[in-house]
Formats: sequence, C-alpha cells, structure tokens
Amino acid sequence: MPPSRRAASLQSVIAALETGAGARKLPKAIASLQLRVPRKFENKRDWYVVSTYARSFLRQELPRLVYHNPDLQVNVEHPDNAPPSMIVHFTNMPERTIIFGDKSSADITRELLAMAQHT
Repeated sequence: MPPSRRAASLQSVIAALETGAGARKLPKAIASLQLRVPRKFENKRDWYVVSTYARSFLRQELPRLVYHNPDLQVNVEHPDNAPPSMIVHFTNMPERTIIFGDKSSADITRELLAMAQHT
C-alpha cells in the first residue's frame, strides 16, 4: 500500500533536512548563532537583494543546521538600520560576524562551516 499524503509529505520534509549544505554537525566550540535581520531597508534594491538571500538562508540552511545540531542556540533579532548578519559565538575564542550582503545561502553556510573548521 502506498504511503498516505501526510506520510509522503513528512518523508519529503525529512529528506530535505538531511541533505544540502547545512546538513552538517557543527563542532561543540560553536556555542550559538545570533541572526540580525532588519524588518525594513531604506532602499528597495537593498531590501530585495539582501532580504532574498537572508530569507533563503533562514528558510533552507538554518533548519538543516538546527536539525543536525539540536543543542545549538539560535537567536533572531530585528534591529533597525543594521545590515543582515550572523554573529557566531564560540566557547573558546572571540565571536565572529558574517555579513550576508549579496552572498547566497550556500555561500553563507560555507563561510560558517569554514569558521567551524578553524575552531
């Protein structure tokens, strides 16, 4: 008997979480991630470009990272007039910041994983 629609949908969600650039276990040296994504931008182009990449990371890669790292603490802030960024807090070294800019979600994830390797 074929799986029900609900079961098939759940299987596709789990498959999406288990594959992709963010589907990695991070070292314990990464204590938490602090995401800063403003709600408004001064100019429409900035909103479109940055918001698209930031939303792509938040919707695709972040759930994969959280799925594979359940102890990882993730905080999201919405500051005014601040570029979208992610602050990586380490247990054994100073925090580092990734500015989203016009980076794709895969580039943001690669940069995070590169930081993780050097801990």
